[in-house]
Amino acid sequence: YLQGRQATSTMNYPIRDTLLPYIRYGGDWAVQFKNVSLEIFRENYPKEVANSLMNFLSTHDTVRAITKLAGPEKDDHSRQWQAEHNTLSSADYRIGRERLLVAYTNLFFLPGIPSIYYGDEVGMQGMADPFCRACFPWDRMDKKILKPMRRLCATRFKKQKLLAEAEFDILVCQ
Repeated sequence: YLQGRQATSTMNYPIRDTLLPYIRYGGDWAVQFKNVSLEIFRENYPKEVANSLMNFLSTHDTVRAITKLAGPEKDDHSRQWQAEHNTLSSADYRIGRERLLVAYTNLFFLPGIPSIYYGDEVGMQGMADPFCRACFPWDRMDKKILKPMRRLCATRFKKQKLLAEAEFDILVCQ
């Protein structure tokens, strides 16, 4: 997008790295998320570039968003530890599902292009690479995530002109 004829963008890791902890922990992360967002979308990039940033919550080399939102922190744990903690308990999964939908709702209304890593839309779990790269769960799709995600996509598509032209700001209520 940067030169008009190529589909080139920048992966917006700083948004992921502040949005997920903000949704999970709140508190000081709200101010951190606001500061990072304003820095990215107002200070670091011209509006045209900010509007083409690739915003995401999961990738091929990160802990899956739902796991990051409700599971144990990966920190510097070994692959063996990650394998043992790769699946959320049913209670943590329910919490993760709700947080995931809140996080994607936020992501979809930021400047830039909301990007969904395959499987997030149906509740795929997983620690860091290689655990985040499992096969798509065709027989275990969580429709309680898929249905609202489809609505988010449709809303974003319908409001794309408005969102592209809107001014960006974040308010932190305490």
